[in-house]
Amino acid sequence: MPHTADKTLSDVVDAAMRGITSIAHRAEGSYVKLPLLYPSGSGVLVRVSGGPDKYSITDIGIGYTEAELMGAGPTYVRQAKIVSQNSGVRFDEHSFFAVEVPRDRIPGAIVTVANCSSEAVALTAFKIAEKAAVDASEVLVQRLESAFGAANVVRHEKIIGASNHEWEFAAAIKRGRRPSLFEFATRHSNSVANVSMKMGDVALLEAAPRRIVMVHNKNEMGTYLGVLARSADVIEDNLTIGQLQKLADAA
Repeated sequence: MPHTADKTLSDVVDAAMRGITSIAHRAEGSYVKLPLLYPSGSGVLVRVSGGPDKYSITDIGIGYTEAELMGAGPTYVRQAKIVSQNSGVRFDEHSFFAVEVPRDRIPGAIVTVANCSSEAVALTAFKIAEKAAVDASEVLVQRLESAFGAANVVRHEKIIGASNHEWEFAAAIKRGRRPSLFEFATRHSNSVANVSMKMGDVALLEAAPRRIVMVHNKNEMGTYLGVLARSADVIEDNLTIGQLQKLADAA
């Protein structure tokens, strides 16, 4: 007989597992909620149906719906097809699914389909953030050209940092006592990490250029603002042309 303490531990763990994974049985199948999250924060759900010997598992298009809410349905379909090819799980332009799954392989199929759905949405969110960063960088360059003249703005400036790695920046203004490097950062963690790395490496140069990171809104950046501010001046994209000129002239 297990000790009382063991029973208590078992009860606690069992209760914890019920909080992590839940199952709802319906006429059309059983719905399993897994401890995976989409970028929106909602949980990944799959449906198991069929039997008694072969079963079907699908995300019932929830991943596609998540992407549509981001306004990125077509992007999701492209990413989902890549995930499908790499995993062997089928995708029909809307849902991930596995068919004719033997009973003993149901657990693995549930996890695989759920992971595919989650990964495809995460990739879609990354692609959206990546495009937003590229678009914002182009707007930044255009504003710099308006402020300083196209002849004074170097697009895609490449600088070798203290690590001897060559970094590419959105633009550089070569005016004043030292040049100024400009980059745009979004709230996406990959954007912050990339901009922070390149700015931090260049900051270690003996005659480091001025480093300026533009963001949409400082408050919206949260704790990422402190990460960027360690190696660069952080400004918002609502600065006037006059303010941009003063900023570069102060370099």
